[in-house]
Amino acid sequence: MKLFVKLSITVSLLVLLTALMAIGGMYVAFTIHTVSPVLLVSLFIAAAAALVTVGVYLLNRQIIGRISELSGAMTRVAIGDLTQVVTVRGSDEIGKLTQNFNHMTKQLGAAYRNLQTSNQISKQEQAKLAASINGLRQGFILLDADNVITLANGVAQDMVREQTDHRPLAVLEDVIQVLPQDLNLLAQIQQIHKTKIPTKLPNLALRGRFLNFYISPVVSEESVIGCVLLLEDVTEERILARSRDEFFSIASHELRTPLTAIRGNASMMLDIYKAVLEREDMQEIVEDIHQSSMRLIDIVNDFLDISRIEQGKISFIYEDVELDKIVEAIIYEMRAVLQEKHLSLSFNKKTLGELPKVWADKNRLKQIIYNLVGNAAKFTDKGGITINAVVEGDLVKVLIIDTGRGISLDNQKLLFHKFQQAGGSLLTRDTTRGTGLGLYISKMLAENMGGHLALESSTENQGSTFSITIPLATSKHAAAAKQPTPTTDSKTGLTNVETVSLAANTLAKPAAGSDAKPGKLLIVEDDPYVLRMYARLFNTDLLTIKTALNGNLGCVAARSFMPDLILLDVMMPVMNGIEALDALKADPFTKDIPVIMLSSVGEEDMVRQAMDKGAAAYLIKSDFAPEQLQQEIQKRLKLIKKT
Repeated sequence: MKLFVKLSITVSLLVLLTALMAIGGMYVAFTIHTVSPVLLVSLFIAAAAALVTVGVYLLNRQIIGRISELSGAMTRVAIGDLTQVVTVRGSDEIGKLTQNFNHMTKQLGAAYRNLQTSNQISKQEQAKLAASINGLRQGFILLDADNVITLANGVAQDMVREQTDHRPLAVLEDVIQVLPQDLNLLAQIQQIHKTKIPTKLPNLALRGRFLNFYISPVVSEESVIGCVLLLEDVTEERILARSRDEFFSIASHELRTPLTAIRGNASMMLDIYKAVLEREDMQEIVEDIHQSSMRLIDIVNDFLDISRIEQGKISFIYEDVELDKIVEAIIYEMRAVLQEKHLSLSFNKKTLGELPKVWADKNRLKQIIYNLVGNAAKFTDKGGITINAVVEGDLVKVLIIDTGRGISLDNQKLLFHKFQQAGGSLLTRDTTRGTGLGLYISKMLAENMGGHLALESSTENQGSTFSITIPLATSKHAAAAKQPTPTTDSKTGLTNVETVSLAANTLAKPAAGSDAKPGKLLIVEDDPYVLRMYARLFNTDLLTIKTALNGNLGCVAARSFMPDLILLDVMMPVMNGIEALDALKADPFTKDIPVIMLSSVGEEDMVRQAMDKGAAAYLIKSDFAPEQLQQEIQKRLKLIKKT
C-alpha cells in the first residue's frame, strides 16, 4: 500500500508540475506578445520531457532498481549461491519482500548444510551396513516388492553361482533354478507377503551343500516392500552330527563288546566255576573284575543315553503304568544293597495301589525312580527310605524321602547338571558313586515324558526329599497313542516290535528233570573273546553249537548246519549283521530259521531296521547276565522243538 501511495503522489505531482509549467509558459507568452505559438508548444514539450525524466528517475530509484537487485539475488540463489543478502531499503512492500528473501536464503543455507551433514552420515551408515552384510557367514539376498534382487553379498553369490560364473545375482529366478524342483520358493515368498510371518526351509540340497533358508518380510508402514533371504550352510553340522552318531555307535560297540566278555567270563567263574576258586582272595579278584565291568557298562550306557536324549533320538513307548508294580520291582532288585547297609525301604502298598495309572514309558519311569532310590541308598548310612505318592491335579507326584546326609545349599546348585556330584570338588569326587550323570539323565527323561524332577527339600545330616511328577493316563492318551500291534513268532515266542532287555531275576531257571531235546545253535560273532565266552556258556548237553566270525561265513554255516536258532551280531567285518539277516531271509533254505540279533549297539533306528527285516528279537549284550541269556536261549529252543 505504501508503494501505491508513493506512486500516486509522484504521478499527481508530475501532473501538477506539468500544468503549472504550461500555465507559466502561456503567461510569459501573453506577457511578451512576441513569442510564436510554435515556441510555446516547444516550451511545453520541453517542460513535460524534463518532468517525465525526473519522474522516471524517481520511479527507477524507488521501485525498479530495488526489484532488479532482488531479482539478481534470486537468480544467484537459483544457481546454488545461498549466501546472498539484499540490503533492505525502506519498510514498504519491496522492503518487506527483501526481508523475507534474506530470511528464506538463511533458512535454505542452514537446511542445505544439514542435508550435507545427513548425506555424509548416510554414506557412512551405508558403508557400515554393506560391510556388515558382506561380512556375514550366511548368504544375504535382498528382494524388492517385484522380487528383483537389489543386494546380494559374496557368500550368497558363491552358494548360488558356479565357481566359474561371476555374473551378479539379479532376479529371484537365479536362485530358483538351482533349488530342488519340488520346492516352490516363489510360492513361499508370496505367502510371506500375505502373512508377514517369517519362515524357515531347512536342509535344502544345493550344489552339493545343505542349506537352511530363512525368509523374512521387509515391512514399511504395514506394507511388505520386499523380502530378505538368509542362506545358512549347515553341511559341516550335518557331517559333524553324522560323525557324532557314528562315534557313539562305534564307541558303544567297541566298549560294550569287550566288557561283555569280561563280565560274562567273570560271572561264569563266580557261578559255574566257583568250586575251582578255592582261595578266597581269588574269588575276591574275580568279584572285583565282575563288579568293575558292570560299573563300566553302566557308565557307557549313561553316555549313550545322554547322546540320544540331547540329539532327540530316544523314543518313548507310552502306556498306562501302575506305579505300585514299578516300586515293588525296584524294592526287589535293590534288596541286596539295602540289606548290606541295614537300611529300610517302606511304602504304603495300599496307597500306591489305589493311585490312578500314569501315562509314561514304563522302562524309563522305572529307570528314573530306580536312580532316585539308588542315590538315596548311596547317601544314607542309617535309617531308611520311604516312597510315597499323591495326586496333584492331572499329575501324580512320587516322593522319595531318605534320612541320609542331606545336601548343602551350595551343592544343591550343582544338582541336575552333567558330571556333577552333590559334594566336594573334582579332586574329592567319589568315583564309586558314578559319573554324576544320573540326575541329569533322569531330569531329561522326566521332562520328555511331560513330567518334572525336583529336589523338594534337603537338610544336612537329616535327609532329602526328591519328587518326580508324571501325567495321569486319560482316555485321550490312549486314543492318541499309535503303538504298533505286536505279533508273536510261533517258533520263538518273541514279538516283532520289542527290543529284549533282560533285567535281573526276570527269568526262571529250567525246571529240574525237564524233557528238553537237544537243539542246534549257530553263533555269528566277530569278537573271538565274546565268541569263546558264548561257546563256554552254551556248552551243554542240550545244544550243539557252531560258530562263525562274520556275516558271510554265518550265512554259509547256516545253510550247511541248518540250526534251530541263530544268534547274530550286528557290527561285523565283510558282511554286517543286517546284511546277513537280509541274505538269510532271502534264502529259501534258511528263511524260516529264527534269528536273534545280539549286539552292543541298540540305536532305535537299527533295532527297527532289524525287526522290519524279520529278526525274532534284538538283544543288547550288556543288558543281561550270561546265565540269563543261557536260560533265554533254552526257553526259545524248547518252544521251537514243541512246534
